[in-house]
Amino acid sequence: MSGLRMRWEAFPEVGGCLALQEVVLECKGGGDLAVITVDVHSVLADFLKAGKAEAETILRASQPWFPCLATTSRGNILTTDRTNLEKAFNHRIETGCSIRTACNLFGVKVSTLGEHFIEEYSIKISRMFYGLSTRAFRRMVLKYAEAVGSPAISDVWRRVGMATRDWYYGYMFRHPRLALKAPEGMSLARAMAFNRVNVEVFFKAYVEAVERHSFMPARIFNLDESGLSTVMKPCKVVCEKGRPVASQVARERGNHMTFVGIVNAAGHGFPPVFIIARKKMHADFQRGTTPGTTVLLQANGWMDHECFVQTLEHLHKVSYSSMENKILLIMDNAECHMSIHAAEYAIQHGIVIVTLPPHTTAKLQPLDVSVFGPFKSVLRSIQDDFKLSNTHVPITEHMLPEMACKAWDKVCNVTNITNGFRATGIFPVNRNIFPDDAFAGQKSQSRPLLMMMMICHKLLPHP
Repeated sequence: MSGLRMRWEAFPEVGGCLALQEVVLECKGGGDLAVITVDVHSVLADFLKAGKAEAETILRASQPWFPCLATTSRGNILTTDRTNLEKAFNHRIETGCSIRTACNLFGVKVSTLGEHFIEEYSIKISRMFYGLSTRAFRRMVLKYAEAVGSPAISDVWRRVGMATRDWYYGYMFRHPRLALKAPEGMSLARAMAFNRVNVEVFFKAYVEAVERHSFMPARIFNLDESGLSTVMKPCKVVCEKGRPVASQVARERGNHMTFVGIVNAAGHGFPPVFIIARKKMHADFQRGTTPGTTVLLQANGWMDHECFVQTLEHLHKVSYSSMENKILLIMDNAECHMSIHAAEYAIQHGIVIVTLPPHTTAKLQPLDVSVFGPFKSVLRSIQDDFKLSNTHVPITEHMLPEMACKAWDKVCNVTNITNGFRATGIFPVNRNIFPDDAFAGQKSQSRPLLMMMMICHKLLPHP
């Protein structure tokens, strides 16, 4: 036998106390893993109904929780008044009193508050981009137990230097707010740049421009670039569990081009701009594209000063901007956007530009928030469908604009676009759209390296 795994569930007959629901025996034989599931609910039901005290005695003997968490069940966590829990938590931090004193004052169980501290700390540092892995989390729990002076820490915990897997799975079961996720990579510059000062600077300039020119939603535009490739990340497929799976592609690396999307706050999408890495124009580049689409050529397929002026010309055509009927353009302040020729063209054709602060587009740019994600997903699906129907035909840069326009027309609906403007606080205007937790990244350099440092700063309680 290589392992024994037990699943516990809340049992209503004994007041929500955890009851053994399933036993899984994992055996290794002949190189294969055999899983045997035994339903033990009916076996324990009569005994557990006999009395809650007897059931809790079994739980204490069976589960390797350390003392302050010994009898905590998910029912206790979910039925505890969240307001009283927060009050006890804040009272302990502000006054430095013991956990038991805070719990007695607000009618909260000691075990519930102890687990709440661990939960809040895990959420706080994950928002600061320093989330804990499962092993780091289990080590932190052991240090927490030692810091609060728990008198009966399991010998198994001390031997392995961390909380056991059984305790970890039980804790995650009792705290549905927590989940194990794969984090996205984010540079320190981006994490530090999104702060309340930069956001206030942007909203001040934006509101001033809107009030000065009385812009309506249909005259507030957002423009942004995104890279496309003839070989994109494949869609997820149904396959056998535990075995790798591959997706057929014509070549390992595809040809790159730049896609420029344009939307307005009224929920309308406009024909896009494609920047293709070619020197000569080919009629197939515009085959099947949305009417009004513009195709530009650049040596590397990237946006540059010249291409951006041509993009402004395209925006002028689709928006009918003029000195009498101006538009407001919100975009990032990339170096390729900042040129004298672009500024002169915008001034002469009634385009008022407000730029976003550096490294804040992930949360302040409507296209990034709610449009480009669905757009890329739909484009991948279109490419996968084409590969299934045309097994030996590679996707070329001549086909990509048509596929991209199909995806763009599908995702550019009023719901997606207006949700992006609303989520960023641009329209309707909401300066306070981002809570304090959204700016936790600016404190990322202040994360304590050791739990003992946290205790010194009174972030974790003492008994």
